[in-house]
Amino acid sequence: MYKLYIVSENEEEVISKLSNLIAARGLSILTIYAQPLNDRKTLSSLEITLEIPENKVANLREKLLQIVPIREVRVFKITEVIFE
Repeated sequence: MYKLYIVSENEEEVISKLSNLIAARGLSILTIYAQPLNDRKTLSSLEITLEIPENKVANLREKLLQIVPIREVRVFKITEVIFE
């Protein structure tokens, strides 16, 4: 399981483009959270949790960076569940 932290310009259809790109690869989004990063609401942060094979993570990150309004993509591997 991985968490993607994405910084994007706050434009229409960014979440739609992200979810379409992820779905086209046969992956499912487990959670998605978005919020503005500045007072003018020109930038947003998105956190997406998904199940993805480790060998596909780098490719997905590169494809996400090709979506024009996306400025940054950080990937974190979720390695341990504390409570279930």
